[in-house]
Amino acid sequence: MPLSISSSEPATARTGRITRVTWALIAGAVVLYASAELLARFGLEQVSTMHRRLLQEARAANAFHKSPSPSKKTVLLLGNSLLLEGVDMERLHAGLEPRYEVQRFVVTQTRFLDWYYGLEALFRHGARADRVVLCLTMAQLVSDQIRGDFSAHVLFDAQDIWPVSRDSAADLTITSGYYLAHFSAFYATRGELRSVLMNRVASSVQQMWHQAVISPAVSPTGSQLIAQSVARLGRVNQLCNRYGAEFVLLVPPTQDRGDFLLARAGAQAGVTVVQPISNSVLSTAYYQQDGFHLNRRGAQSFTDAIIREWMK
Repeated sequence: MPLSISSSEPATARTGRITRVTWALIAGAVVLYASAELLARFGLEQVSTMHRRLLQEARAANAFHKSPSPSKKTVLLLGNSLLLEGVDMERLHAGLEPRYEVQRFVVTQTRFLDWYYGLEALFRHGARADRVVLCLTMAQLVSDQIRGDFSAHVLFDAQDIWPVSRDSAADLTITSGYYLAHFSAFYATRGELRSVLMNRVASSVQQMWHQAVISPAVSPTGSQLIAQSVARLGRVNQLCNRYGAEFVLLVPPTQDRGDFLLARAGAQAGVTVVQPISNSVLSTAYYQQDGFHLNRRGAQSFTDAIIREWMK
């Protein structure tokens, strides 16, 4: 009599059951990811006012064209939260009519590299304007940082990811994430989805996080800073000229001490640099609690100064 007891279930049956379980898990994961992707592509726009605003401006910027009327100049106005908070668009439109048609496109937490490659993609998609105005501080102009996955999805074309990764010194792991983010809305906007959830569940925590991430960085100073600025201003100026647009750098008022050097850099690069309000003019009463973004009063002052500058 045999001393061992073998399973009465054939090995092929066990293998078949394991295979079915494996495929069920894979199918479940695919369904879960597809649901998350649909939520990111269509749901985030419904629940997030900021994301809805961003997508509307992105569509309008991509479809923007020069006016058939020679008396009206078209302006593509690009920037980050300093533009969003610092310029009253209704006031600007009213003050510049009928000489200018302005289309704003704001992506928060962006810097020079985000917008250089983002602008190149806009031109590639057919956007055209008489004037491109980029609103950045000195620190943002010379920064090598980008808004990572989010910019890869919202601003860049696939062909831009490798050069922007090189310019921002991203390693291969980060670069591969940018490619994934470009094609996956869920992967690219997972941070925004988390922010929406936090804002609904714990708005006070979200506000503290917001105050932490928007604090201004310390600007470098000196001849090296000017040299970096000249190179970058010249680079985006060449891009704009290639598509028949004038390039203007708009400097928003902040408490950043290095911004006064931008006028000198612009003169060396042959680029118009407009700083309607000097950083030393506005007191803290014109800024939000973070000391970086303009409040409503500050935005009105900055907007009026832009109108005066452009309507000369």
